[in-house]
Amino acid sequence: MHGNPNPSPETRWKPGQSGNPRGRQPRRPLSEAHDNLLRQEIPQEMLRSLNLAVVNGVRKDMKILGPHSTWADAIALAMVRTALRGDAPAAKELREAVEGKATQRIELLALEDRQIELSVVFEQSEFSRKFAPEHTKQIDLEPEQPEPEAPKDL
Repeated sequence: MHGNPNPSPETRWKPGQSGNPRGRQPRRPLSEAHDNLLRQEIPQEMLRSLNLAVVNGVRKDMKILGPHSTWADAIALAMVRTALRGDAPAAKELREAVEGKATQRIELLALEDRQIELSVVFEQSEFSRKFAPEHTKQIDLEPEQPEPEAPKDL
C-alpha cells in the first residue's frame, strides 16, 4: 500500500479535487534521447580529431574543444565551420540562435494624403483568454479630433 492510510482532514482530497491537477506529463522519448546524448562528453579519441584543422596547408590541433566538451559543443563547432565556408543557411542559423530572429520592418507609403486604416491582430491563446484577460489591451491609433468650439455671443 502506498501513501498515508489515515490522512488528516487538512490533507485529504476535497470533493471534486483532483490528485493530479496537471494530468500525466507528456512523454517525448526521442527528444529526451537527443537531450541525453547531446549532454554526454565526447570520447577523447574523437575530441582530438574534432580539434584538428588545416591552417595554411598544415594540420594543426586548434584546441577549441576542451577535455569535458559535449556532443552539443561539437555540433556548435561544426555549424561555425560550415558558416565560415560560406554556407548562408548555417550563418543565419547561428545568428538567430545568438541574436534571435530579425525583426521584420514594414514601411507604408502613400502617393496621396489619404487616411489609412490599419488593423493588427495578434492571435490570443485559449489560456490567456481564460486566465489573463486583464493583460488584453485595445489600442486606438486614430488621433483624437479636437472638439469644435461653440460660437461666442457678441
